[in-house]
Amino acid sequence: MSPAKSKNQPQQSATPAPAASASTMSSRRKWALIVLVIFMLLIFSVTGPMFDAIGSVITGGPAVLATAEIPGRGKVEIRSDEYYAASRLLAWENRLRGSQAEVDDDDILAYATLMELANELELQVPKRSVVGQIQGMMSAYQIGEYSEFYRRFGFRNAIEFEGQLAALMRIDMVRTLLAGSIAPTTADALRVWSERYEEFALDYVVFRPDEFVEAAAVLVPEEEALRTFYDEGLGMVERAELEQEEAVAFEALVLTGDALGTEAAKAWADAAEPTEQELDGHYTFNRFRYYLRDEPAEGQDPTLSKEELGARLAQDFVLNRAAERLATLWAADADVAAFAAEKGVEHLVFSEPIPASQLADLERVGQPDLRRLLRQAPGAWLNGALLGDDLAFLVRPIRIQERALPPFEDLQVELTDLWRKGQQRVLAEEATKAFRDGLPRPEDAVEGDPVQLDAAAFADAVRAADRGSGNLAWISRVPRAVTDPRWPVDDRLSPWLRSRVGGMLDDLVENEILAPLESTQPGVWVVARLAGKRPADVTKIWPGEVDTARSLAFSQAAQEFYESGVGFEGLSRAFDIRKQLNEEN
Repeated sequence: MSPAKSKNQPQQSATPAPAASASTMSSRRKWALIVLVIFMLLIFSVTGPMFDAIGSVITGGPAVLATAEIPGRGKVEIRSDEYYAASRLLAWENRLRGSQAEVDDDDILAYATLMELANELELQVPKRSVVGQIQGMMSAYQIGEYSEFYRRFGFRNAIEFEGQLAALMRIDMVRTLLAGSIAPTTADALRVWSERYEEFALDYVVFRPDEFVEAAAVLVPEEEALRTFYDEGLGMVERAELEQEEAVAFEALVLTGDALGTEAAKAWADAAEPTEQELDGHYTFNRFRYYLRDEPAEGQDPTLSKEELGARLAQDFVLNRAAERLATLWAADADVAAFAAEKGVEHLVFSEPIPASQLADLERVGQPDLRRLLRQAPGAWLNGALLGDDLAFLVRPIRIQERALPPFEDLQVELTDLWRKGQQRVLAEEATKAFRDGLPRPEDAVEGDPVQLDAAAFADAVRAADRGSGNLAWISRVPRAVTDPRWPVDDRLSPWLRSRVGGMLDDLVENEILAPLESTQPGVWVVARLAGKRPADVTKIWPGEVDTARSLAFSQAAQEFYESGVGFEGLSRAFDIRKQLNEEN
């Protein structure tokens, strides 16, 4: 270059510029691709993978979001495409397991690390394991059709679903392998066992509804209150007691042994003697229906034998066969009385509804099978003939009276009695709250603070209320077979109190008053005082409980591991996860 060149003329650099990398893109080309992307967004439904592909074209490849140290491979990069794949699989896992937990970047990076570990270990899920998992899931969801099952999870075909499930099972395999190092010590086992079987002592006073029978008996309900009780306050049992029983009015076409000998019946009825094979079939089918003994002796067959039935068995067969033949001759528009006269059978009518409980006791035709009429459409003959004493008959309902409450006006006395019984429970609850509210409190007590009383103060309050008290003395918060007291079978209160107080023991303080507590027994209320609580004494653990202690310790350690060990913090410590997020990412 000539020295005479102007100093304003561009000068050539002494150091060559670095060659442009393959990922460098001209501004014009980048803008062209951005225009193309916008066009695709307007025209097509762009999926997550398509975004990744577009991003790769524009930016020169997936962004590196984090790195992790994987044994056997060293430092590996977690890129945006792997991040999105982990995000999708984690979202599906949460959906599959019904989890509502919020997911953030750390959760996804931890999941991506588990996927990298599965790849490094080259874990493969056997097809039989996938099939077994699917069978278990279908059973749990109670879905019998496989195509319906995988479509419910948003998959178009079985291959996609099974591939996603296998990927999820690989993650579980990694978790299981990582958890294999969990080994609680004996001290851990004893500590967990001591916490699990923490003991407490309890003083309590009970308020029962039967204590207030006399007080409730003098109460007189106003008509409006009684009518509201009739409309809204009746329980299922009370309503069942008051409801009118379902009943049925019906008619029957009755064929007797004598009628079979008439000319009218001979014209259509088959009177031929049955064969032994026919008798055997009839007896086998009907022995527990019609041929039961009235009072069988101990060890005796509850049904009459064919020999004991004798000629009755053949007569029943002939009558039943004739009655079923009669059913085939019936025309839908026929008059029942005229039809009966023509065929030589009796037309029997029960025009007033018969309560269901009385159907078996009716004269001549009474039997339990008549209850089937209550599920039959009026006017339709019951399928098949029924047998009685030397007769067979066809039967159909005329009118069915459903179960229903009688009118309010007809139940004044019964409703008043039930209302007063309900008031016994109300009075028991009110007495419970009055006792609680009357307990002494410090002058500076703030509303909402727990009430605390020592043993003497609580005992004084019980005596002042002229009541007796009970206690549970140092019982474990959950059942412990080797030390639990043997409560009487009819003592439902003690097991309930242990369960109720044991479930809230972590939040209670010594001498705290618990009230009102409603028992599982209707209307029974309790005011209790926590006399104390203490860890279970590990020096008194029974040999048979040692395995339980180890199992509890392992379960707790596994739970803690799954909460932290396979979360971001735990995996970050184990595999040195380092985020590479910059301002653009």
